[in-house]
Amino acid sequence: MKLEEVLFEVTSNNLIQIRIEKNKIMEFKSLQIKNFRSFEDISLNLSNKNIFFGLNDVGKTNLLTALRFVFDRDTRRNDFIDSDYFEKKTDTPIEILVTVDISDNGSVAKF
Repeated sequence: MKLEEVLFEVTSNNLIQIRIEKNKIMEFKSLQIKNFRSFEDISLNLSNKNIFFGLNDVGKTNLLTALRFVFDRDTRRNDFIDSDYFEKKTDTPIEILVTVDISDNGSVAKF
């Protein structure tokens, strides 16, 4: 995906801000989700073409919701609720780590 500019904001409200130069390519590398909805701890290697398929109620939507929480500022504004925590374990933090390559030389950034 060609990017003109990507904005992520990092503030006390869990927002991230990073600017990417014009015409850089962002390539997904991996995704790690801990304590989020149906995922106790999952790690996936990704590419820019991924297909998620499976039976009903196995976590496809939860995986996409985790990505949306990272990349969609409006979703982050709602913050997490009890049912977002794996087995409602609110004492364990939710971790969503997306690793992407945003440079021409193969450097990797983690969000």
